Amino acid sequence: MSRSTIDQIAERRLNEMSAEERAEFEEGRQAVELAFRIGNSIRELREAAGLSQRALARRMRTSQAQVARVEAGMVAATLSTLQRAAQALDVVLTVDFTERPGLHTPA
Repeated sequence: MSRSTIDQIAERRLNEMSAEERAEFEEGRQAVELAFRIGNSIRELREAAGLSQRALARRMRTSQAQVARVEAGMVAATLSTLQRAAQALDVVLTVDFTERPGLHTPA
């Protein structure tokens, strides 16, 4: 008997969900994906600046553990945390809102 992959298990579970459950699941997935992308960006900027997590943490006035959690996408960083990271990395933080593909703005 062959073992199921995580993708197969997830697909089966999604197929068993109601539309409301799928919407909630998708919202959570998007939040996790965003946290991961932000963390990855911070890590790339930190490494490009030649800083350790500890050095970045000192500049941000936080702990190395917090920097590690943000970089790993394990926490949704607050706007103030992102602002401190941007300042510590000497970059500009930009927040951008765009329409989702396929959605139309009411006239």
